Amino acid sequence: MGRCRVGRRGPHRGVATGTIDGHRRTRRAWPRRLRLLDRLESSTLDNLPDDQLRRRAGLLLSELGWWWWEVSWYAAAAIIGESLIARLRLPGLPDPAVLFRGNDSLLLDAERALRTATQTGDTKGYMARFGHFVESADPIHPTLRESPDLLTQHLAAGQSVSHADQYLTGTRKQRAEAEDVVHAVRGARGALARRALKVGQSYAAHTDDAVFHFQRVLALIRATYLQLGVRLARTRRLSHADDVFYLKAAEAWAAPANATKLVAQRREEREWHKKLVPPPSIPDLSDPAWIREPRMENHLTSAGGQRTEPRYPGTQWPSYPDRLARQPRPSPRHRQTHHRTARLRPPPTR
Repeated sequence: MGRCRVGRRGPHRGVATGTIDGHRRTRRAWPRRLRLLDRLESSTLDNLPDDQLRRRAGLLLSELGWWWWEVSWYAAAAIIGESLIARLRLPGLPDPAVLFRGNDSLLLDAERALRTATQTGDTKGYMARFGHFVESADPIHPTLRESPDLLTQHLAAGQSVSHADQYLTGTRKQRAEAEDVVHAVRGARGALARRALKVGQSYAAHTDDAVFHFQRVLALIRATYLQLGVRLARTRRLSHADDVFYLKAAEAWAAPANATKLVAQRREEREWHKKLVPPPSIPDLSDPAWIREPRMENHLTSAGGQRTEPRYPGTQWPSYPDRLARQPRPSPRHRQTHHRTARLRPPPTR
């Protein structure tokens, strides 16, 4: 209930008042969940009855939502702490973000193990601990344990990866210098900054570990549904085991008669979407490039809006893709800001 009460009023107040603590939450809430993941990873699926396999899938989907909440909440608390300190404009602190870096994690352990495996050629230890890694947060992608090609890519990348301990040494030195600045500020501003620092750091210390365990759940979900796909392919309700990832959860368990047709259609749609390339930035709503977008033009027309003409007679606004091809690549901070404010629907007319 404590998490729910904080969630309803938002993490901002919890960070500002110092009433939430990431270390305490990790000690209290994670052990039981981690024991469950360990037990699920050690179990076999071949002889599991269908009803138990379905219950396992439901449990894993619930765990996926729980760990996604942890990833989002821990990251948000750290970002809010950074934002609050930035707004206080502490003298001598150019970048508050360094206050929340330099945390050791299971992801850095993976880099250490990868570096060792690259140097020795022995990948067994690395695969035993980190074979659940996937290309992205989508169970349709094979895990590192399933894909020799993906393992080869990891080993090639491990030759150029920087040493994790060197990274920690550098970032912790910067963090210590920034912490000295925060602790030197007096008055109410300094007290608020130290409170936000303490709470934000308590969550930042565990954010990467939450991501690591979230990936473990993804691998378990893939294995569970792949086992279902094997059984459906064995009864000829699917052509291939991995076709199950093109079905919705209810469809996968019901195995409709048109499952093969649905899979073929969705495979084609996925291949089409894979060819789409996101723009490096999203223009402001006042940018005339929006006018060249057919969907935006239809939206403006239906809303009673009017098209604007180019500033100079006899010219036309370039299409959005053409404009993006000619504009310089924006900075990472610029791209991040635009992606955060992007909308999935046409913006309202002004």
